[in-house]
Amino acid sequence: MACRPQPIGTYSEGGWGWTIVFGGFTIMFIFNGTLKAFGVLLITIKDDFDTDLWMIGSLGFLHYGLFYAMGPMAGAVARRIGSRYLVVFGGMIYGLGLTLASTANSVILFGVSLIVMAGLGAGCAYETCRVELVFYFHDKFPIAYVLLTIGGPIGMMVYGPLTQVLLDTYGWRGTMLLLGGVSFHVVVCGLLIRPGKHSVKDYNKVSLNDNDDVKHPERGTSSPVNCFHDFLMIAGLDVFRNVEFLILSCARMAINIGHAGVIIYMVPDGLSLGLNTTQASFLTSAWGFGSIIGLSLSAFITQRKFISNRLTAAISGLITAVCFAATPFLTTVTCQFLIISLLGVGAEGVAQTLAVSTRNLPFSDDRQFNVQGWQCFLVGISCTIGNIIAGWLYEATGSFQATFVMFCGTSVVTSVCLLVDLIRLRLIGQRDE
Repeated sequence: MACRPQPIGTYSEGGWGWTIVFGGFTIMFIFNGTLKAFGVLLITIKDDFDTDLWMIGSLGFLHYGLFYAMGPMAGAVARRIGSRYLVVFGGMIYGLGLTLASTANSVILFGVSLIVMAGLGAGCAYETCRVELVFYFHDKFPIAYVLLTIGGPIGMMVYGPLTQVLLDTYGWRGTMLLLGGVSFHVVVCGLLIRPGKHSVKDYNKVSLNDNDDVKHPERGTSSPVNCFHDFLMIAGLDVFRNVEFLILSCARMAINIGHAGVIIYMVPDGLSLGLNTTQASFLTSAWGFGSIIGLSLSAFITQRKFISNRLTAAISGLITAVCFAATPFLTTVTCQFLIISLLGVGAEGVAQTLAVSTRNLPFSDDRQFNVQGWQCFLVGISCTIGNIIAGWLYEATGSFQATFVMFCGTSVVTSVCLLVDLIRLRLIGQRDE
């Protein structure tokens, strides 16, 4: 049975890498916590600007989408100047954007501050800190990744109820100003990343085509074929020649539509179902609790290899789909807490497993900036389009039922993509690692 090439050289499997994990944990804590805080502030901001809910919600989705859509540019810059400087710059712009958003006197200025500035800053740092892990971990990558990523759900657990308290005390502008101040800590986390070249050796270069025996033209020539090839390599577009990359990207695009949707609309949906503001704000704690379980469980399964990665992610996707379908119809506080927790288990289980599968793609470590960058770009586009449609569905129907049914459908698409890829790997005799 064919299997993937093993890395040459050695990895520290820790060392300074654990410092990177700590810094990334803090960055995830701040970014995801702030995103959840925006969900708590959503209705108050809508009322203050006297506009529609879908309009303010769309600004949140565009902000979230830019986390990912900046991926290719961030990857190219990180390979040129290093991750440290990029994350530090991103932290400064992110904190400044949130601070300016608290002073905006119109929807346009609020959107520019939240999307162009804060979204740009987050896009510089969000995936960059995750990619840094590939230079320190291989065998322990699932554990390191989950310890870094778990900062996101913990941040949501803390920020959700805390934001409601700050909102009642200082209003949404004072709360946003405080969030901006805390966000400058991303700069400190960026300084934890070591500058310069990494000592880890690259993976063996693997041809993207099984029958690719064609020699490339000499670099000194200026033929159109040679120029086109150089352009593909510089931009990292050659990753799209890998079928497995395309399938994993499609799966991630589909699941992240619902992932972003539940983060933004979780509290408004709870309020529409009859929960009071305190109960609705604590739904974020339920989501965070479930997310921690989902991340930890999937990391344990992928580390121990009890079942294949794609099967694990496909099952998690189906759990997510069922929860999305049931969420609008379970109106009691207990049921909402339970279903939101299960949503966190499923959605984060998919995210963790897809991250490990993407790390195992046959690309060298330094190419992970391109792999993650373009995958994130696709995710950013899908989240932006998908969740603007979700907002329109809410405005058209007056409830979140149709919106959450749409999220259910995208979760099913994720599971189908992964099962199809699993069958493809079995047919070609390749193992799912």
